[in-house]
Amino acid sequence: LRLKTKSADNQPAKIALTSVSMAILMPLPALLLFLPGLDALRGHQDLAAEQNSSLWPWGGNCRTSKCSGRPVYLESEFVSVKNCQVKKNEILILGDNVLYTKENMFCEETCDVELKYPAQKVTDVLVRRRSGRGDQMCYLPRGGKKDLCQNKYCCAKCSGQKVMVPGDLGKDGKVTLTRCRVNSAFKVMGRKGMMCDEICDVKLNPAQSVPVRLQRESGFQRCQLRHDKNKGLSQKQSTAFNSPVEEIGMWFIEQIETRALKLVVDRKEKHLPLLKGDTVEAFLEKMQETMDQEMNKHGYSREITAEHVVIIGDLYGQLFTLIAFLNEIKEHYADKGFKTLDESSFLFCDPSIQYVFLGNYVQWGESSVEVLLLLLAYKARCPQSLILLQGSEEGQTWWGDVFLDELEYKGHRKQAGDLKRLVRSLPYVAVAPKKFMCMHGGITPQFAMKCRDKAGRFDKCLDRDIGKETIWPDPFNGMGWKKGIARASGATKPVVYNFGMDIAMDFLKSNRLSKIFRSHEHWHSGFYELERDKYSVITLTSAPDPKISYCPSNSPPWMVNVTQFALPKPNEGAIAFIDSTDSKVTWTPVTMSLLTAKIKAEQLVPGARCDHS
Repeated sequence: LRLKTKSADNQPAKIALTSVSMAILMPLPALLLFLPGLDALRGHQDLAAEQNSSLWPWGGNCRTSKCSGRPVYLESEFVSVKNCQVKKNEILILGDNVLYTKENMFCEETCDVELKYPAQKVTDVLVRRRSGRGDQMCYLPRGGKKDLCQNKYCCAKCSGQKVMVPGDLGKDGKVTLTRCRVNSAFKVMGRKGMMCDEICDVKLNPAQSVPVRLQRESGFQRCQLRHDKNKGLSQKQSTAFNSPVEEIGMWFIEQIETRALKLVVDRKEKHLPLLKGDTVEAFLEKMQETMDQEMNKHGYSREITAEHVVIIGDLYGQLFTLIAFLNEIKEHYADKGFKTLDESSFLFCDPSIQYVFLGNYVQWGESSVEVLLLLLAYKARCPQSLILLQGSEEGQTWWGDVFLDELEYKGHRKQAGDLKRLVRSLPYVAVAPKKFMCMHGGITPQFAMKCRDKAGRFDKCLDRDIGKETIWPDPFNGMGWKKGIARASGATKPVVYNFGMDIAMDFLKSNRLSKIFRSHEHWHSGFYELERDKYSVITLTSAPDPKISYCPSNSPPWMVNVTQFALPKPNEGAIAFIDSTDSKVTWTPVTMSLLTAKIKAEQLVPGARCDHS
């Protein structure tokens, strides 16, 4: 390493090379000690990168497990998953031609599930979560559920059964047993077989349950309450409800899509197990926080950004019509590869498509509670894909009598105020800049004056006072303003001015828009278009006849006095598909009759068959 020479003239070179060699060699021991820590440092950086980023600056990879120790919803219970490992490092994007956004990037992990009753361990359970910042909600995708019942003496069989429970908890009625597990097997004198003792939970809400003891004969499923083991059952317990709004929305979607129409058919139960007062109250409270945040950011106007848009008009509590049209939308875009919401059989949750609902979700139909909660649950689970506008039913000071009767019957009368506050936080207008706009009613003198020449950016000019006037006007094929009548409940009727097509054309032109999509009126064809030059106003009605129930022979009590006011001849319901480019808007109406909607719904929901005559 040193230059050796006999010449004294080379001494400076020897000294220089010696200094260089020492400078190179001295850091090597420290470098060798540092190398084993590089992998640990890299892992720490990976963890920090994924936790502190909402997109993919760490390279688009799922690098860290986040599901271990977190509760995961399985059937009717929560289970804790352990020993989770990332299944693949690659980000999961469902569907074709989907952009990388925080809403559609997922990671998959494989985890272990350990149960105490009966004792068993299930390995390699597939768990999915969103990729990105901080803690993420983990859930079981479709097909990830396992059969968790293994016991050589007894298998738990009481889950899902209904039993009579005394005291405040059951209110002398039946309650549903959930999360049952085997406690013991024992012999009873006088009986040949074994008896199984099970411990089950009675849910007060999805976050808290009261344990009860039951017994049944081995080999049989009928369970009976053990009154000697449940002496303290009548003492009702309560805790703060702390489940995330996304999880409650997931439960609502699963139950309403698959079971709500069955209640309409048999009417043995007034509401679904999870649609009880405490759960609904908690969901509305958390959803109100979400909507307030959106309101503070965007005001009373929303921007439509997707290339494909579906517009749905008045629904008036017709759940079967909503289900039929959602399936129609799914079939219409079947070749696009859009990602669907995991727990839903119908809804796309994809940045390439948006649903715009024009209001009037409740009032005349038999399932107004379920329709409104389902749409809110969709919004909670996939906020970027749904825009819910205020209609005249939502914008009024208080609910109509028919919906109040339904709330009373289904045990939600106490939530009427929470529901009203929530829906009055919804926007009045949605705009696709340089293309079209959506609203429930139409243009008013104040709206036309304050929001002219805004290029469709109405978030600054539109406030509640102006917005609540826009839910009432109707267009007419004429000129100027014309005084109209508001079909509002209550003693005080708002002043309404209907607008002519010259008003519509002038307003659209000033905002560089070409069309208004609206609802509020009923047309037998399901839709109606007024045109002036290249500008138009399109009216959509999605509920074919809102005052006809799903099973007319089994109409609910609150609809007894409603059906006599049904339309005199068959009516069509309609939605609009909009496919737009930079400069051109193409819209296609799709109509459906009342009978067709009923038949489609009963085909889509097993067990929801009834006489439609």
